[in-house]
Amino acid sequence: MSENKVLAHPASVDSIPSSGNQEDHVSMGATAARQANQIVDHAADVLANGT
Repeated sequence: MSENKVLAHPASVDSIPSSGNQEDHVSMGATAARQANQIVDHAADVLANGT
């Protein structure tokens, strides 16, 4: 569950400056979806194993 706390960190804060020190506004939707999927998998494991 500790890893889920890290995965719950918003993907949008990972946007980094690019050319001309302008923030690169790209979709973080795919990253957020992957993280959400991992959280669900971890939670299912915890519920199934009781650990």
